[in-house]
Amino acid sequence: MLGSAVVVFRETLEAALIIAIVMGASRGIAARGRWIAGGAALGLAGALLVALFAGALTEAVEGRGQELFNAGVLLAAVAMLAWHNVWMSSYGRRHVQDMRRLGHDVRVGIKPLSAIYDKVDRVMLGGVIYNTYLCAKYNVKIKGVTDEDIAFARELVEKDRTRKKIVEFPSIVESDIMEGRTEGKYRTISIKDFKSGGSYGYILDIDPGSFEDKAVAEAIGTAKTIFVNAVMGYTPHFAAGSQALDNTIDLNRDAMKMYGGGDTLQEFKNLLPGLYLSVMDNASYYFFTGGGTVLTAIEQGSPYGLKPVQALMESKRK
Repeated sequence: MLGSAVVVFRETLEAALIIAIVMGASRGIAARGRWIAGGAALGLAGALLVALFAGALTEAVEGRGQELFNAGVLLAAVAMLAWHNVWMSSYGRRHVQDMRRLGHDVRVGIKPLSAIYDKVDRVMLGGVIYNTYLCAKYNVKIKGVTDEDIAFARELVEKDRTRKKIVEFPSIVESDIMEGRTEGKYRTISIKDFKSGGSYGYILDIDPGSFEDKAVAEAIGTAKTIFVNAVMGYTPHFAAGSQALDNTIDLNRDAMKMYGGGDTLQEFKNLLPGLYLSVMDNASYYFFTGGGTVLTAIEQGSPYGLKPVQALMESKRK
């Protein structure tokens, strides 16, 4: 009896540990409790079924039924562990690639941004570039931003200390995960609450309330030429910031509004299809797909016949 009790206790403890590990690993995934509870219920039902037919199982296949059943369970466990290792390896490579891509975006974006900085009156940053800027200026850590990326942004921060062209969005959206928009896993925070040396989760969007800030609203509302070359948030899960940006820009009826880059245009079309269709023939809007070409032209100080670059240069001369 004692031996059986010890075995039952050991198996129960192992099951509890596995469930705890799965709960921790799946944190942030929608409906994880329902899936895990369902799996545990199926496991319990399977154990009761085996116990119910234990006698028949032992006598099956000329008395070798129990051994064959045990072998089948072990083979299934080996197959599941092998699949788990393959999946983890694939996921790890994909995660590393995503981080490298984000770092590449920072390094590629900072250089032309520095050139644009000298040719405009105001600059607004979004996405990973804004995250990097915040890290460099406020000495904070944000998930997904590397020290190497921060080093690239420090020059821009130093340049802006005296010229103060960068208009900061005061409210941003912090998330514990990047995989989706899960209730309870994201929140709006204020950059005024940043503390030097502090660590924060993924910053995945600009809170729409930021566009009601006096400095932000004034910068957009009084601009004569507006050049948009990216989205504000991590789409498609976090798109409210981009929607608020486009709607706020549209309120400025006098400005020449230019949207550059295929991804930027596609998100504009997806997020605000009504507005997009209504401004297709509007003379104050200019759409072009070669966002990278425009950035290069601005960086080198030559319009290359591109109307958006010419407009930016001419507005600066005026």
